[in-house]
Amino acid sequence: MKLWISVFLALLLCIIGLAGVSAQTEGEVVVHGAVTNRTPGGGLPVDAPVTLQFFADSAWTSVYTSTINNDGTYVFTDLESELGNDFVTRMVYGDVEYFSEPALLDGPVDVEILIFEPTDDAALIQIDQAHYFIVPVPDSNTLQVSEYYLIGNGG
Repeated sequence: MKLWISVFLALLLCIIGLAGVSAQTEGEVVVHGAVTNRTPGGGLPVDAPVTLQFFADSAWTSVYTSTINNDGTYVFTDLESELGNDFVTRMVYGDVEYFSEPALLDGPVDVEILIFEPTDDAALIQIDQAHYFIVPVPDSNTLQVSEYYLIGNGG
């Protein structure tokens, strides 16, 4: 009796596992995105190109291109061969390059690119993060000190 219960549970787990795999692979693998202009009254760059770039093993790999629709959205389709890879989307607006947050392609994914109108007013620029890296230099009595700043645009 215990053997039959064990066999039944093992088969049930296999069926559940296979159903999960087929559900993941049956759906369309797409990246949906939106461009949002965070400057009040700022426009959207309709028909501007957006690039989807994958990276793996610390190197850039595949590149895809789409365009921005009237509502600020964009889409990349037929990405099944890229499943499991990391990516960013990027675009140029006002001579500035903007990026989405890095993401993992593990099915349909939504990303956003925030853009801003160019300005000479630095009042809304802020340091969001500051990091100091202090590393001893091998075979010497010195330290290497590096600074890293993450700059944010509040406007």
